[in-house]
Amino acid sequence: MSCQCLCTIFLVHVTEAVDFYTMMPARPVRTLQHDFELMHIDRVWDELHTLFHFDKKGWKKRFAEYLLRQKRGVSEVEAFFRFGNDQINPVLNEILSRRNGYDTFNSLCRYVLNKS
Repeated sequence: MSCQCLCTIFLVHVTEAVDFYTMMPARPVRTLQHDFELMHIDRVWDELHTLFHFDKKGWKKRFAEYLLRQKRGVSEVEAFFRFGNDQINPVLNEILSRRNGYDTFNSLCRYVLNKS
């Protein structure tokens, strides 16, 4: 069977978004945030440091400053996802040579959530 035929079959049978790291149905970002806890934030920092050599202390400091500027009622998890998508995602995409809009940060968060 040709590659084009396999790709067509795959695309026809996928009816929802798939996380290509785990090949599991991808959770929408809202559900992902709902399932996320503070311990998962620490695990994301650990993964960023281990996989991409992020300066964990420096990035956590930047996030703490970002968190202080948030409006009242914004949870730490919600602020973490905003910060991650605004600040970390472009860096990850640059490191991995991906296009700008690629959802790398949320995929990493899904990975951490599924791993725990």
